[in-house]
Amino acid sequence: MQTTTYQPIVTRPCLDNTREYTPCLFSHLISGDATGGEAALIYFLGQKGGEPPYHLHTREDEFFYILEGEAIYESGGRQLLARAGSLIWFPKDTEHAFRFTTPTARGLIGFFPAMFEKWFIEFSEPARSMELPDASATNYSVDIPKMMAMAAECGVQFLPTTTEATVPSEVALSEGFSAHRDDASSIEFPFCGIRFLATSEQTAGKLTVIECDVHLGQSIPLHTKPCLDISYVLEGELRYQLGDQFYDVRAGDCIACPAGVPFGFRNIGTGNARTLDMMFGCPFEIFIDRLAVLNPETEKEAMLALFEEYSMTFLRPEIAG
Repeated sequence: MQTTTYQPIVTRPCLDNTREYTPCLFSHLISGDATGGEAALIYFLGQKGGEPPYHLHTREDEFFYILEGEAIYESGGRQLLARAGSLIWFPKDTEHAFRFTTPTARGLIGFFPAMFEKWFIEFSEPARSMELPDASATNYSVDIPKMMAMAAECGVQFLPTTTEATVPSEVALSEGFSAHRDDASSIEFPFCGIRFLATSEQTAGKLTVIECDVHLGQSIPLHTKPCLDISYVLEGELRYQLGDQFYDVRAGDCIACPAGVPFGFRNIGTGNARTLDMMFGCPFEIFIDRLAVLNPETEKEAMLALFEEYSMTFLRPEIAG
């Protein structure tokens, strides 16, 4: 199990962590400084005119998760129409671009390893409010030479616009991949349902992304993982335990738990709760597949052996309600 020196984090988009980048808002939820450079997560509120040019990253992999609105993502001459519930993954050295097809869109952007988030800080200003600025009334000045110099330092290459691509569709991109919650494979447990949006096999062992539906009154037992775990609350209210601390969270909150730190959560709301969970460097989907076929009443020894095999420890059955 990897060891870490950073602490658990609970945060949400607010003026303190939000910056105005072109006519969009970027809320820096989890920074590379907070994860030892392992990963960074940004919440964005975007509008037409704030999209990046065609480019590629030579150092970090990147993913997008759409919370609201629609966007067309392009890579390798193919286009994909992404909507709420879509996850799009681009490994490093993959050419890509996107444009919003709705007036506004909300979502998450993840980088790993981290530190490219500093680009958005360098070329932005502190947000004046949590509302989108009027793009037509705002004068943005960009220091192009400085931007190009920093792009070279960050290993980012800006590319010519590609030739006309195919009609946007729900088919896979020719580079990277995409998934939507409606089409994702799923596993149901008595206390929650899990949908796999990205697996460690698809991401070369770097990332697993799931949506977790926590049923009313149910909990995920207190446990440890051998990897960084970042959760974003999509719906409902939950009580998280991180180490010996408790946090009541709701939709829009983000929780980062380092490897080896005990954590778990209970649905304390009035309906089902839903989270987006990102596990870095851990083949979590394989663990879940193998766990799902075991009977907790008659195969406890096999379950304990499975936990040990994946360097996971379950500490007690539930979080206080």
